[in-house]
Amino acid sequence: MPYRGRAKKKPLHSYSLPHLHIRLSAAQIEIAELSAALKEWNDHYPEEYAKIQARVEAKKQECLAAVKKLESEIARETENDRKRRGFFSTLFGPELLPETREAVARLNARIRIIQAESRRCDEALNGTLNEGRRREVNLKIARCQEAELLEAIVRVEEEEEKARRKYGGDKLTIAAAAAYFGKTRDEADKLRSTLRLQLDIIPNCPYCGGAIGEVPHVDHIYPVSKGGLSIPENLVLVCADCNLGKSDQTLRKFVKSRGFDWERIESTLEKLGKRF
Repeated sequence: MPYRGRAKKKPLHSYSLPHLHIRLSAAQIEIAELSAALKEWNDHYPEEYAKIQARVEAKKQECLAAVKKLESEIARETENDRKRRGFFSTLFGPELLPETREAVARLNARIRIIQAESRRCDEALNGTLNEGRRREVNLKIARCQEAELLEAIVRVEEEEEKARRKYGGDKLTIAAAAAYFGKTRDEADKLRSTLRLQLDIIPNCPYCGGAIGEVPHVDHIYPVSKGGLSIPENLVLVCADCNLGKSDQTLRKFVKSRGFDWERIESTLEKLGKRF
């Protein structure tokens, strides 16, 4: 059978909206977990690094002292060999006697073992540094995946609105979608930038009023499963607990189940220019 190359990856915009929103929620959970892991690492890193560095330095000093001791033994063996053979034998005879040459080889082998141990100490120290970098890279990858999913959601909703316009539908819904959705990454970036401005107005979670967290979740005030759109008026940044707890509930039902202050939430969302 002829080789056809690697199978092409299915583009994100070919999936359904519910599937994309599930993947977006999973990506946001992963971002929250990775951010927490990175924060924990950064909080404990100086202390942990200092401990490992102290152990490594002590071990390297120990290795250095051992190497110097072995080098002294080699020098002593060589000098004793010269004395045993005499001056002329040293000039015209073999460089070292067989037994001396064997002893020197053993000592050099021990030096190489100690030097390898010293290098392993350096690798352990570098491994500590690389762990922090690895966590940062994983978080960046997860955030890129979130951005790609948001872009795909915008594109799929745009296509659905095109179909609705072509085959009939609510004119107001079509007009709203046409006004806010675009094909390109720039439009998705603009949408995310607009949401980020919320933090300058309301730094806390608009629902529970608590801390919004290092990685806020994007919530559809009116759920997607009930026809909600990904437009700025229907999107709000909330804490992970509220986003996951609300799921596909309406806002009023979610507020009632949690016992939140509806008037405070209503006032906050109006201040942010949201429709609900």
